[in-house]
Amino acid sequence: MAPLIADLCQHKEGNLYVPALDCWLDADTPRPKGFVSHAHTDHYAAHQVIICTPETAQLLTLVKPYGEALPPCRPLRLGREVAHGDARVRLLPSGHILGAAMLHLEHGGSSLLYAGDVRPSGSATAPPAAPLPADHLVVEDTFGALDEAFVDSREGAARVVEFCQSTRQEGATPVLVTMSGCGKAQEMVIALAAAGLTTALQSKIWHFTRLYARLGVPVPLGARLGQETVPDADVVLVTCAYLEHNDLGARLHRPKYALVSGWAATANARHYDAAIPWSDHASRAELLSFIEAVQPRLVWTFAGEGKLARELQAAGIGARHLA
Repeated sequence: MAPLIADLCQHKEGNLYVPALDCWLDADTPRPKGFVSHAHTDHYAAHQVIICTPETAQLLTLVKPYGEALPPCRPLRLGREVAHGDARVRLLPSGHILGAAMLHLEHGGSSLLYAGDVRPSGSATAPPAAPLPADHLVVEDTFGALDEAFVDSREGAARVVEFCQSTRQEGATPVLVTMSGCGKAQEMVIALAAAGLTTALQSKIWHFTRLYARLGVPVPLGARLGQETVPDADVVLVTCAYLEHNDLGARLHRPKYALVSGWAATANARHYDAAIPWSDHASRAELLSFIEAVQPRLVWTFAGEGKLARELQAAGIGARHLA
């Protein structure tokens, strides 16, 4: 076991554990009790009890493996402070996707903010991140090694609409490709609808979009992409994983593909006709501003390559990377 902050949080077995709550943070294997910060598959495990926001609890019904029961969830609303023994905990908006939360803990005269995946600016479907000051900050460094800036939500939406309109004017079919069926996909549907463009959605995206609407997000449902047929729509929206197993070339007239993701700022986009670096993660510059807002004594980064931690160290800021 490698201690992180012994009285607040521990890094062991490749995951983060909070002794005061007897709870694991976004653990990748099932635990007796786990906090799930948001409804993406790489943050979900079938813990015996799940702590999350009410929205995430609903979205997890579509994240869990098909045929498996969702474990009991203990929903905690954003902003509500709860006492657990002599510890105080509250969930705060992270701006990542609908229902995504950071966990703020106060215990033993010290404080910790577990940010996980964060997008400080928020989006059309998620409020901006609302960090509280903390002595220790644990943040995911997914794109900390990138010097390229992402476009913000407004510019990202505009570039998506521009790509789709220009592609249609060429007599081709625009296909938008995203990494996940939950989050960015619904933001694009909202932007396209505002521009008067209809969408055909991969089944996974369609189900998430329907649930978003049921949770109060004003997002149009769009048509559902079939296994063999494509409904009459202006734009097709799928995930990268879908394209690995499905050939749209035989079903669409002159498809042109645009990758819409933070990964569009990397070499991963070279196989696409267009690349739009619109991410639901923080860029390197956004992470630096976020860290400044939290004002931690020590920053702990995980995921990524550790470049952000090294940069902070060089600037005289206490930082360590959890490999």
